[in-house]
Amino acid sequence: MTHLRTALLVLAWTLVLSACSLAPSKVQEVDTRVAASQDRSLDCAAGDATRCSVPSPVLDFGEAAARDGRQLLTLIEYGEDALALRVHLIRAAREYIDVQNFILRNDETGELFLNELLNAARRGVRVRLLLDQMFTFSDATYLVLLTMEHANFEIRFYNPSFQKAKMAKHDWISAVACCFRRFNQRMHNKLMVVDDRVGIVGGRNIADRYFDYDTNYEFKDRDVAVFGATAVEMRESFDWFWESPKTVPVQHLRDVAKELLNGQHEELPDFEPASRLLPLLKRVDDADDLGARFIEPALEVERLEYFSDRPRKEAFPDD
Repeated sequence: MTHLRTALLVLAWTLVLSACSLAPSKVQEVDTRVAASQDRSLDCAAGDATRCSVPSPVLDFGEAAARDGRQLLTLIEYGEDALALRVHLIRAAREYIDVQNFILRNDETGELFLNELLNAARRGVRVRLLLDQMFTFSDATYLVLLTMEHANFEIRFYNPSFQKAKMAKHDWISAVACCFRRFNQRMHNKLMVVDDRVGIVGGRNIADRYFDYDTNYEFKDRDVAVFGATAVEMRESFDWFWESPKTVPVQHLRDVAKELLNGQHEELPDFEPASRLLPLLKRVDDADDLGARFIEPALEVERLEYFSDRPRKEAFPDD
């Protein structure tokens, strides 16, 4: 009898969770509103193959490695270097930027990172941002503004509980009590890939503490910059998660959709970087500095492969 009650409870909660999804008619209404309202203008002439990107010895290094069949990597020990490389690669991108993270906070470095991604989208670069829902910024209005900012910029959340961006305390309790296994399927991957040439993988999320800018918390972490064909494997891993049924465009989350359909919204305010970030921003595109920090220390290895789990922790099929 106890097993029957447990099974019925799980079934009831499964039905409740399924009912949380946005109705198909609402999805269509949201998508129509987004398509009609997103900015599609470009800051760069449509015929410019470079997408008005900054010159990049780092991307050139990755392209040469792929062309020559070489496998190279650079360890990134310091937070400021990790942020500088990310910002530079965003500015240098010509085709696409894919970012996958467990956490992105809208603090000083997080706002800088988002602003750089939006600037790339306005140049004509496709930007895909995939975040775990649990500890990422969750304000529905802010997510609407980001979604509407440009058609080249898209955000999706992985495994959003109750199909919402923001969870109240009772939501957390309900999710744990009802469906802990489902709730606990989090996406801890931390990855960034640009133009199939350069990838960054490691332990850093996107927030002040991961880039040595938290005044109360000293965080030690490491990234690896990968140059060459392995970046393609990293992008393929990103695609698995991006296309997973557990991944939801933020505009399809119930609280975000409600906010989006409620009426007119202001644009994002003009971005001004925090003064303490200005020294870093002065050097992010300096060719000599980039060479000294990321190219000259690069290690060549005989074999380099990228491994990650699958969405929902599925097993890989046998080859």
